[in-house]
Amino acid sequence: MKARMIRLAAACALVLLACAEPASKPVKAAQRAPREFDLDRDGRPEIFEFGEYRQADPSDTHSQRFFVSRREMDINKDGKIDIVRIYDKDEALVREEFDLDFDAKIDAVSIYERGVIVRQELDQNFDGKYESVRYYERGKLVRREVDEWGKGKPTRYEYFENGELDRIGIDSNADGTIDRWEQGKKPASAPVAE
Repeated sequence: MKARMIRLAAACALVLLACAEPASKPVKAAQRAPREFDLDRDGRPEIFEFGEYRQADPSDTHSQRFFVSRREMDINKDGKIDIVRIYDKDEALVREEFDLDFDAKIDAVSIYERGVIVRQELDQNFDGKYESVRYYERGKLVRREVDEWGKGKPTRYEYFENGELDRIGIDSNADGTIDRWEQGKKPASAPVAE
C-alpha cells in the first residue's frame, strides 16, 4: 500500500509538472502525430497531446491555436501510458483514466461535466472490476457504492453530508434493496489551539 501511495504521489507530481511550459515539439495542423513533451529532457517524451489547430478568436482569422482533445501521460517512464485525459471542444476535462499499478490496465475512471467531477469508478484490488463508485455534486463527494463481494453489485451505500460520512446503507443480499442502516462514523474533533 505504501509503495502504491508513493507511485501515486509521483504521478501527481508529474501531472503538476505537465501544467508548466515544457519544451515541446509542435505539430503542424496537417500532421496526425501528437505533440510530444519531454519534461526531463532525456529524449523520451512523457506527455502526448492530441487535438487540432483551430481559430482561437472568431474575430481574428489569423488566430490559430492548438486545442487539446486528449492528453496521455507516461508518469513512470516505462513506455506505457498511465493517465489519459479527454477534453471537450472547449478543453474542459470530460474523462480521466488512471493505471494505478502500472500494468497497462485502467484501474480508475473519473467522469466530469463542465470540468467538475461527477463520478469516479475504482478497481481497488486490480482484478479488472470496479468495486467502488463515488458520486459527486458540485465537486463534493455525496455517495459511495461499494461492491464488497466482487459480484458486480453494490452491497454498501455510504452517504456524505458536508464532506463527512453521514449514514451507511447495507444491502446484505445484493438485491438492490437496503436491508439496514448504520450511523456514519464522524471524525473525532481535534482540540482547538489557543
